[in-house]
Amino acid sequence: MPSIFQKKISDINDTIAVGDFHGAAHKLTLLASSEPRPAGPAKTINYLRLKVFNRLQWLVEAADAVAELSGSQGLSAEEYLEVALFHVLTGDVEEAEYFMRQAMTLDKRSFLLASELAILFEQQGKREKALSIYNKILKNMLVRKKVDAVGARVLNRLAGLRLLTEVEIDQVAALCSKYKGGELEVRLLFGLAKCYAKVGDVNNEIDCLEKANRLADRVNESQVGAQTIAASRHRLEAIKVLFEQPNPAWLPAYFQSGRAPVFILGMPRSGTTLVEQILGAHSAIGNSGESRAMGIAFQRRLLDKPLLPEDAGSTLPFLRYKTLDYEDSKAIISDYDQYQALLSDKTVITDKELSNIDRVGIILKLYPNAKFIYVQRHPLDVCASIMQQDFSQAYFSGSSLKIAQEYEVYYQKALYWKQLYPKAVSIIEYESLVSDFETNVKILLEFLGLGWEEAIAHFYKRENSVRTPSVTQVRSSINSKSVGKWRKYQRLIQPAEQYLGSQGRSPKM
Repeated sequence: MPSIFQKKISDINDTIAVGDFHGAAHKLTLLASSEPRPAGPAKTINYLRLKVFNRLQWLVEAADAVAELSGSQGLSAEEYLEVALFHVLTGDVEEAEYFMRQAMTLDKRSFLLASELAILFEQQGKREKALSIYNKILKNMLVRKKVDAVGARVLNRLAGLRLLTEVEIDQVAALCSKYKGGELEVRLLFGLAKCYAKVGDVNNEIDCLEKANRLADRVNESQVGAQTIAASRHRLEAIKVLFEQPNPAWLPAYFQSGRAPVFILGMPRSGTTLVEQILGAHSAIGNSGESRAMGIAFQRRLLDKPLLPEDAGSTLPFLRYKTLDYEDSKAIISDYDQYQALLSDKTVITDKELSNIDRVGIILKLYPNAKFIYVQRHPLDVCASIMQQDFSQAYFSGSSLKIAQEYEVYYQKALYWKQLYPKAVSIIEYESLVSDFETNVKILLEFLGLGWEEAIAHFYKRENSVRTPSVTQVRSSINSKSVGKWRKYQRLIQPAEQYLGSQGRSPKM
């Protein structure tokens, strides 16, 4: 009969399996405080802690779990993998590779482990090493005529790196026809679309993208519910109500940091990764990628706080900001600084988490010296580019109309913050950046109080890890190949083009 401990561990695993990582973290906390644990169970708990903290990107807590787990004997392949993924998140690629290889010595036939190592190579710009692993996995998949989530992910990444042969493309298309409905078909279709794109078959590419996005839309609604553009517009309204002036009366005397983080904002596929890479080539600037640290820091202080009596019953987002006090602000800054310190030791650190667009006003209260860079790209190029990627976790994926509507709201937020805090917010156009690189980069550097360095001109040669879909593009020198690319995909993004036209935004460039 299972012990009480085993039942609790099973319950936590079930909670993880359904994606409720916050719930799992809470249960682990309760277990750690109430259950005396011998060495074996302690290892189990530390593994689960690390797994959950990695998914939540609670890096400080994950670091503690890594330290505890590393002191245990006889780690499994799964445990080594979680340690490796922690090092991926913190940007320590050497340690990540070491622990991945340790995992692979224990499970030499695991495609999951092999694919994680290949992705790590790809993110570092080690194209040939990544290709070698991807090719082996693809060959096995096509021979067996079977595919799983790992294989579909590999196909998607491989198709972005090399031309598949006509025979391989036909075999992939046959696999797609075997897996109808659900996430697996979505991923396969996006991969097949990339195959067609590489060989210049635009019609078949668009056919695949239309099917993939239509199915992704249905999958999203069945899994996470139908979020609407109304919710995004409601958040914009809330921002305007709460921040009707630069320093609204409801803000208490917060603890303030003297640090000056740089937040890069913009829609996905708008050029934010490019700007991050360019700035990261400067000797004084470090990159933290799409760090969720700020959102996590706020969430921790706000999660259990009730609304103020005068706000009770209101559905206005962000009202819990008004419940924060001096000690809360001090704790948020401490949490955020600790997270960032794990990612970079540079004087200035960029944060590319795009959801920070909702927090500009409150961040400036905590970090008065913070800077915000909004990257603006032609909306139809953004729409087309998003629809070419498997953004199945984004509620607006699957519909160019949803993307265009979300773009407009995001853009309005940026303009509002710029109006409210003109010295803290800078707007740069992607098209201007790629057409006149040095001039626009110098403007950005001046905005940050820094001067030009020659290394910036060769930003694409950096040996850092890039973990976004732009990993291939930012390894190339600056060019304008993607400007106006939407025209090739007009059939795919027609609803977005019509909507933007109705809003008075001309599609012409």
